[in-house]
Amino acid sequence: MTRIQKIITLWGLVLAGFLAHNIADLLPIFWAVDVAVEHAEEAPVGMMAFMAIITYTLPAVGIA
Repeated sequence: MTRIQKIITLWGLVLAGFLAHNIADLLPIFWAVDVAVEHAEEAPVGMMAFMAIITYTLPAVGIA
C-alpha cells in the first residue's frame, strides 16, 4: 500500500468514526431521552492525556 493510499484510508476511517460516534451520541433522541450532559465533575486529566496521545500517535504510526 502506498503512502497516498494509507493517508486516504486513514481519512476515510476518521470520517467513518466521526459519523459512527455522532450517530451513537444522538440515538437517545429517538427514545425521547435528554442528550445533554450535566456538569457534574472535572474530567480525569490522566485519561484526557492518554486519549490525546492515542489520537495523535495512531494516525502517525498508520501513515509511517
